[in-house]
Amino acid sequence: MGQKIAVILMLVITVVLIVYLLVLVLTGGNKEKLNFKHKREQKRQQEIERGIVTREDKVKEKEELKKALAEKKAEQKAADAEYDNAVKANIQKFKEEKKAIKEKYLAVKKEYEQAYAEYKKWAEENPDKVVVEDDDDAYEFKMEE
Repeated sequence: MGQKIAVILMLVITVVLIVYLLVLVLTGGNKEKLNFKHKREQKRQQEIERGIVTREDKVKEKEELKKALAEKKAEQKAADAEYDNAVKANIQKFKEEKKAIKEKYLAVKKEYEQAYAEYKKWAEENPDKVVVEDDDDAYEFKMEE
């Protein structure tokens, strides 16, 4: 029984040594790589050297970004308001132009109707002078309101 325990103990020690040697081979024989605290400190130092930001820096950067976005939104609102005012002014101008054109249209339509009525009257009085008379050819002006 004592021999079995001794053999098992030697096997365990052998396995531990083999695993240790395997880890040393995989890490290149550098024992410092096995020290995780030292490894973490090295990583932090490398981050600082590379300029990687910390949480506090990230929070500050996020706040600055929010401020910049708020300023950009304010600028866009101002630009949108200016554009809306320009569009409203253009719409008002076009409505006034439409009103003036409609008045001119009504005046021309009235003149045309008077001239056409005079022509009809003249055509009835002088049928021998009229070459072609077609009531279907009379133009009717219509304007959308």
